[in-house]
Amino acid sequence: MPSKIFLNRQISSTNIFNEAEVKLIDEVRSKVMKIYESDKTLFNEKDVEDLEVKRLIHSYLRKQNYDVLKTVEMIKKSLIQLKAMNSANIEYNSYPREYFETGGIFIEHGIDFEGNVVVYARAKFSFITNETKDFYERLWSFVLNTAFKKAIIKNKKLVIVADHTGFSLENVSATGMSLAFNNIKIFKRCVPDSLHRLLYYNIPWIAKATLKLFSRALPNDVAKLIEIVDSNSITQFIPESNLPNFIKNPDEYYDKPFPQFADDLDSIDLEKIGVRTEDKEKLRDLFQKIQEKNEY
Repeated sequence: MPSKIFLNRQISSTNIFNEAEVKLIDEVRSKVMKIYESDKTLFNEKDVEDLEVKRLIHSYLRKQNYDVLKTVEMIKKSLIQLKAMNSANIEYNSYPREYFETGGIFIEHGIDFEGNVVVYARAKFSFITNETKDFYERLWSFVLNTAFKKAIIKNKKLVIVADHTGFSLENVSATGMSLAFNNIKIFKRCVPDSLHRLLYYNIPWIAKATLKLFSRALPNDVAKLIEIVDSNSITQFIPESNLPNFIKNPDEYYDKPFPQFADDLDSIDLEKIGVRTEDKEKLRDLFQKIQEKNEY
């Protein structure tokens, strides 16, 4: 992730806000800082530091139609959620080597035709149980937040591709459904104007009913960004050269090189990524199951 100084330098060189917008941005940041100063246990300090980036606050203002009080409340909820997900303290090397060997569940890869950052969610690797729910939730929060910061630097947004290739009944669980709907609630309360498009890719018949439920639960401004695409139409939005191999060649094993610094499951801080020590073997079983699913 870019350093704070680098992030600010990259953004300040291209920031163009009118005088009224700058005033609103400063007012929002001042009010949020007062909340933080009154109780420094409420937010993570690193997340608060990100508010030095004017474009970040501006994305929240756009979401709330430039209403200062509503924007402050949304940022407050967002900072509380980020702290709950421990996002500021997680890096890619927080995850074990066994995770990277699966090729990844949530993957940032490339850009669309307009330069927006693309994140893929691989539905066939959804095996969510009570023991792995927090792992999935923190991983999704981390990947999404990291990608959003990268998009902010470029003055761009996010494209999310929900890849349903290989999705089957074994990927459906009550815990997974509950987590999905909870994430929709979080999206409504906490996520700024950061999403450019939501692509549902290769939707099988078994997932169509679930898709309708999710679409109805989404905020209107997000629901209108949904496009249902297949292998022929996805290239209307993302250049073929920018697509990951698991989209272009789904029958091939997706072997994404993992960081050399990745430790194994027995050597990492499990609590940091949302896994209780007693659930370590459940996580190991999850990675093994994903590997098996990856091989056919």
